[in-house]
Amino acid sequence: MSQEAHPARRNRRNGPPKGPYFVKAGAGLADKSRSMKRPQRQLVLNKGAEKYIFRYEPGREDELLDALIDQAKDRRTDFDWFDAAVISYKLTQSLIGSAEQLLREDRDVRTIP
Repeated sequence: MSQEAHPARRNRRNGPPKGPYFVKAGAGLADKSRSMKRPQRQLVLNKGAEKYIFRYEPGREDELLDALIDQAKDRRTDFDWFDAAVISYKLTQSLIGSAEQLLREDRDVRTIP
């Protein structure tokens, strides 16, 4: 696969990535120093022998969805619309879990005398 097909590699040469990006596992594109600077979340899709890792910052989920659309449209990758739907579903479940946790914490704070 050409370098142009890897947004993470392109961003690495031109500075830190703007918005979400994906790293194809085993491609040697992960930059650990970047993840230490900013809190990040990730969603992983295992597709046969391939593994797609989407990393994004909290609060920038809309940009992750845009990146999923871009990847599904890109014919140079095997990532398709079904894959985008799976990651989108995982994102939704993650957001629901975060919201439920915030509601539990809020209830706990209110019950302290």
